[in-house]
Amino acid sequence: MRITPSLRRLFDYALSSVGERSIEEIRALLSAQLDTLTSADGKRQAMAAFERYLRYLQSVDQAAATLAAMPLQQRLPAMVDLRRQQLGSDMADAFFADEEAYQRFTLERRALAENTALSADERAARERELLSICPNPCANPFVAQLRSEADLTDSAAIDTLASDAAERHRLRLERLARKPPHAWNCSIANARPGTCVCRAYRAERARLRNADSAARQAALTDYLGRHFDEPEQRRIRSLEGIGAL
Repeated sequence: MRITPSLRRLFDYALSSVGERSIEEIRALLSAQLDTLTSADGKRQAMAAFERYLRYLQSVDQAAATLAAMPLQQRLPAMVDLRRQQLGSDMADAFFADEEAYQRFTLERRALAENTALSADERAARERELLSICPNPCANPFVAQLRSEADLTDSAAIDTLASDAAERHRLRLERLARKPPHAWNCSIANARPGTCVCRAYRAERARLRNADSAARQAALTDYLGRHFDEPEQRRIRSLEGIGAL
């Protein structure tokens, strides 16, 4: 069986019943599911990978306090090293390469925003360069965010340039037609209007803080799957991984 991001999702799905089932029961259910998905040799490899993944989750839990005390720029390399120590390079790359690319992009973008030596044009050019080298699944949420920010600028320009009410209405309809369905950080399904995504996720994570690592990971994965699409999930996990959420 090839090690892919889909395998990690399968593991996380299997672990979503932690607390309701024992790890032994989860292993048995995963084993039965793999019988329908792959060959006997593929199943053997997948089950071995599952054990490595469990050890990785436990090691993250044990290192949590140390990682949290690190500056953001040091935390990501430490996580990268930990993943490769526990999972091996091939499995760590398959499971986390996109997430790590997004985390590096996030840190570089933050450093760019804090660089007061750059002009606005230089900063914008550097940001475009960062986006160009960031894998599409990682860059897409930022592209949507930049479009939303552009919409706000457009709205101010409409008020300034269009004196006629009917013309302002027409231009706003055109802007809304281009606007993404929702700003990433405005609301989530089944949440109160205006509830901040970051605040809602942090509240759910705080609620689960006393659970063991596998149970907490599984519950948060389930929460993300119910409330966010895959690009949003990647962004949340990436920000969380570097301590920015």
